[in-house]
Amino acid sequence: MHLLHRQGRTLTDGQLQHVLQVFAKRTDADAAGTPLWLAIVAQTVSLWASYEHVPFPIKSAVRDLINDLLARLETTHGAPLVRAALAYITLAKNGVSETELQHLLSLEDCVLANVYQWWVPPVRIVPPLLVTRFLTDLAPYLTRRGDGSGVELVSWYHRQFLEAAAAWLFESVRVGGLIKQQRHKELADYFDGKWAGKCKPYSDALKERVQQPQFFPTEAAAERNVPHQPMVLEGNLFLGKRSEYKLNSRRIHALMPHLIACKDADRVVRDLTSPEYIAAKFALKDGAMLMREYSDAYSAFKDESPTTIAALGKCKATVGRSLKHLEDQPPLFVLQMCFQEPDHHPLSIAAKHLLALQPCELGARVVTCLKKRQDFDPCQLESREHTGRVMALAYFPESQGEETRIASASDDGTIKIMIAISGEVVQDLQGHQGAVKSIAVSKNGNHLVSGGEDKTVRVWDVQTGTELLAMIGHDNTVSCLALNPKDPNERPQHPHKWLP
Repeated sequence: MHLLHRQGRTLTDGQLQHVLQVFAKRTDADAAGTPLWLAIVAQTVSLWASYEHVPFPIKSAVRDLINDLLARLETTHGAPLVRAALAYITLAKNGVSETELQHLLSLEDCVLANVYQWWVPPVRIVPPLLVTRFLTDLAPYLTRRGDGSGVELVSWYHRQFLEAAAAWLFESVRVGGLIKQQRHKELADYFDGKWAGKCKPYSDALKERVQQPQFFPTEAAAERNVPHQPMVLEGNLFLGKRSEYKLNSRRIHALMPHLIACKDADRVVRDLTSPEYIAAKFALKDGAMLMREYSDAYSAFKDESPTTIAALGKCKATVGRSLKHLEDQPPLFVLQMCFQEPDHHPLSIAAKHLLALQPCELGARVVTCLKKRQDFDPCQLESREHTGRVMALAYFPESQGEETRIASASDDGTIKIMIAISGEVVQDLQGHQGAVKSIAVSKNGNHLVSGGEDKTVRVWDVQTGTELLAMIGHDNTVSCLALNPKDPNERPQHPHKWLP
């Protein structure tokens, strides 16, 4: 009742009795009575009128409550608009802005056909008021946050809503996989500016609405008033200082995941072999995500064209070898890096094409190697996180759902655990007094054991980065380690030799 009182609402005796009965019949699997269940129920029943008994039954399971909510939205706002809007909010990794949502819905012909049942406005867009009303009804279950570029993004505030919406949209229908791929394509087309400044042809359903005699009988296509999506909004990425150019961060962050998801190999290769795209990602401090995009694209297209896979592999290796320099240097370094690759390398070809478009401005700033190597460097990733020499390395066991990790020990006294794909350091283990000479990883990947010049062997919790145990007793440097494969975490027979 407290949640209702905060909204200035109350229930009739019959309505309250219904809610209490549902709560009393709950099971552990239902999650009735949890904070999320209570919040959804309170928001739902607060809309009930006092002259109604129980307009619809309250469900005891959180997932059923969410499904009922989505079905009521569909009834209120129309199935085409609700299903499209929910798909865009659900599939966009960090959400979409209200303006972007209106643009996306304006590109969806089935939404316009449903909206234009009685009247066709002079411009082919979804009326902004419809989008605002929809988001207002959904507002208690959404969160709004900035993305750092001044854009406010709308996304689900709880994981349960994300999972329930995805299941309701894509898993509960026969062709859900195809629908999901199509929604990703629509998001990709928007962030790529495919229909900006162009007339998008009408579907048959939309033609039937628009071409009525009292409206526009000869019109078969129209602009949807969506914006262009250039990579660089202002200035020159390679020639200007950071304050002199403005990047389209929404395009740079959002486009690639949707291109990969809808399996558009041509556009994926276009961007991932583009010096401008690589420079823009690092200018936005997003180099680790770029490496993940290479890996995701490689996985998505590994059974497709061998040419595509080869091009992506070469570009990923080039970027991986130069990660530290790319993070520290200005965007022009990307262009120089591309020119140093063999002439038949995809990045070298793209850099030459870019230089041909701006020969005067860029030509004077790029050093051309006259006798550069024409064979490919086999190195895939170079990490320069240690300040001393690297003394030992260990791979973590492959684990489903987790990225491959590498542990490295150095004579700077630290152990670093990094993602093999991106080079990101996820744990920095410090505790040895001197160089770390040896490391080993447990079979389950949960623990790491290290030995060093301080004559100790230390056991670490990989997830938290905390030191669990330290063993003393050696008279000199611990230069080699091996774990018992049956029980790598078993304590020795002499506890006094372990330091807390």
